[in-house]
Amino acid sequence: MLRYFRINDPYRLAGVLIIAIFLFLPVFIDTPSVTYPELKSFLIGEKIMEGHTPYSELIDSSSPITSWFYGLAEFFFGRNLTARHVVSFMIIFLQAMFIALIFINRKVFSDNSYLPALIAVALYAFSFDTIALTGELLGAFFLLFSLNSLFKELEFRTQGDDTVVGLGLLISLASLCSFSYWVFILAVGFIVIIYSRRELRILLLLLTGFALPHVLLICIYYLNGQVMWLFEFYYFPNFSFGTSGLVSVMTLVTVSIIPIVFFLFSLFVVGRESRLTKYQTQVLRSMFLWVIFSIVYVLLTNDLRPQSLIVFIPSLSYFLTHFYSSLQRKRLAELSIWIFLLGIVTINVTARNSFIENVTYESLFVGKPQPDSELSDKRILVLSDQLYYYQSNRLATPLLDWKLSEQILNDIDYYENLTWLYKALQDDPPDLIIDPENYMKHFFELAPKFKSEYALMEKGKYVRR
Repeated sequence: MLRYFRINDPYRLAGVLIIAIFLFLPVFIDTPSVTYPELKSFLIGEKIMEGHTPYSELIDSSSPITSWFYGLAEFFFGRNLTARHVVSFMIIFLQAMFIALIFINRKVFSDNSYLPALIAVALYAFSFDTIALTGELLGAFFLLFSLNSLFKELEFRTQGDDTVVGLGLLISLASLCSFSYWVFILAVGFIVIIYSRRELRILLLLLTGFALPHVLLICIYYLNGQVMWLFEFYYFPNFSFGTSGLVSVMTLVTVSIIPIVFFLFSLFVVGRESRLTKYQTQVLRSMFLWVIFSIVYVLLTNDLRPQSLIVFIPSLSYFLTHFYSSLQRKRLAELSIWIFLLGIVTINVTARNSFIENVTYESLFVGKPQPDSELSDKRILVLSDQLYYYQSNRLATPLLDWKLSEQILNDIDYYENLTWLYKALQDDPPDLIIDPENYMKHFFELAPKFKSEYALMEKGKYVRR
């Protein structure tokens, strides 16, 4: 297998595609239940297609490009999970292919091959949820483009100010897909200053490129009189430190144990490599720093889950390609690549089916829809973090992210919050309000118009008359 992919022939990508299909075949044969990030993407996409603007008319901290991308996915696929997984599979294959092309075009290795593409698709298959169509997967494209520009900058003969500005611009676009990707502007700034031996002026150009998309976004919301919502529901919540995980750290370590072990082996092999050129040595050190800042990204990201670890894939593909290229014994190399591929698939399938004791995905899955007939195919409002009610229903009003929405309901006596909620219920009235903490009681006292429109069906549930 290694001999086949070590040949610098674009047709080898057909072999990568075939192996990728086999790696992800268990997901398509037995499609997993909807995860919370996927359910959230459904709800955001539906509100975007209804004409709602993120932040001012949809209370959620998801990045703007991601929200509009969800709207596009809703337009083409609706809530069809299989169709979305097919698109995600295509994105994964394209990203794996692009990783190999970056390494070939930038002369990262002495021998050009499509082995990095094979390793990348295997790494993407380490967990079933990497195939979810989310902003993290979309933003990874921009990170790969930025990695290509970074290697271009490290080549002394191709240095240019436009490359540095474009580098900052690409990472900025990635942060508009998943905000925590902003961490990589620190990684790139450090690498450019240290290894490309450029003056500090380059750092200003890099930051300028990074700031441009965010300044444009702020200007658009300012001209529409909505900049306050942008900062309150996008920038401020995403700048808060501390990770909220949908799975445990033990689960993440267990499902990624094969890539971790092979990465440690590759560090040992690369440390003994002495035939690297100066440029290749800079690339090696840069990729190691990429690993370090990927760890920082994981520590800062919200809704931590296995898919969050895809930021490691470009750097791990680099180190594992070094590992297999350095093995002198062909039989050992062939055996290890089969262990790598089969080990990843085995852990993926067994972990998903709860055959591994330390792995649990319960908090990642939404669960089964409610059996109650009144909670099916309706426009509802849930005043809690129990998003599973939306699995068989649609979102009414802009109140999606409960952590942000709760701020409005806790200060409902504040005139601006009262009028905002009044208008939200008037423009998009829910058929059913699920209110376990009884927030609406005080609101109905302040807005008797709605008190006459909704009847208390049972504790915590209001039905529209």
